[in-house]
Amino acid sequence: MKKRHVNLWGILFLITVASCSKDDGNEIEEPTKSNLKQITAFIFKSDSNTALAIDISASINETDKVISVTMSYGTDITALTPEITVSDKAEVNNSSNDFSGTVKVTITAEDGSTVTYDIVVTVESNNTNNILSLTFSNADNPIDVTIVGQIDEENKTILRLKHHLILIFLHCCHKFKLQKVQVIAQKSAKTLMNQWYTS
Repeated sequence: MKKRHVNLWGILFLITVASCSKDDGNEIEEPTKSNLKQITAFIFKSDSNTALAIDISASINETDKVISVTMSYGTDITALTPEITVSDKAEVNNSSNDFSGTVKVTITAEDGSTVTYDIVVTVESNNTNNILSLTFSNADNPIDVTIVGQIDEENKTILRLKHHLILIFLHCCHKFKLQKVQVIAQKSAKTLMNQWYTS
């Protein structure tokens, strides 16, 4: 009777182990990894780039995978550090800071898939036509001292041309190394010029 009781417990143990080992279809599946790999923002921040006075945000063409940004004339684009925002769980592969040519940036999603963007940085051309300085050098002109004009960019005038210098200019203009010079004088100076022309 005792032996039969032991065998019964052994059979129950084996049944329990077998039932636990069976595949009941409730296995825990690994979560699906994200395939998102998009650049959502691309900015050159002034605090990270000494060549910039303000933050510059790029335009993103998601269809063509092209990111475009325009810099002001004279900006050094050979050593820029961008701030790139991408999809959640995605990573950026960008090893270049020289944007003088097209730079390719690869984004890798969590699932390992990738996409490449072209970064195109354009520098504006110099379209200004301001007079930066006007100097009458005594080495090139029949005057005793070198005369430097004071440029008033707001009013588009050049000051500090004395009346007698204007007369000297009129008498000696054929010796001056200037082309298409526009003299802006005060009323009294204009009167002297009119007198010279009519005399």
